[in-house]
Amino acid sequence: MYSTYPIHKSPIKLQRSIVVNSVNALKFVTMQIKNIPIDKVNEVAKGTLMEHLEIEVTEIGEDYIVAKMPVDRRTQQPLGMLHGGASVALIESLGSIGSSLMVDM
Repeated sequence: MYSTYPIHKSPIKLQRSIVVNSVNALKFVTMQIKNIPIDKVNEVAKGTLMEHLEIEVTEIGEDYIVAKMPVDRRTQQPLGMLHGGASVALIESLGSIGSSLMVDM
């Protein structure tokens, strides 16, 4: 059984980058995710929490990332429901991946 975050089947949309200009007014800047093969993105996760929780990126769009994570003994709380910490690990992983795909590293 796999769960996506949010639980609905909609992908997580990445927030467009926000920068502050010299007069402290917010300005939105459009940034696109680099076109990198999904297998390369998943390869970087080897040896990390993402690998342990089997978080796998399944789709990368112009401004979103979709991943799956199994709901099993590793990601459940003692009552058998998805652990909130596992949900946080999933969303933080996608946020980190999305950010790294938008900047030169």
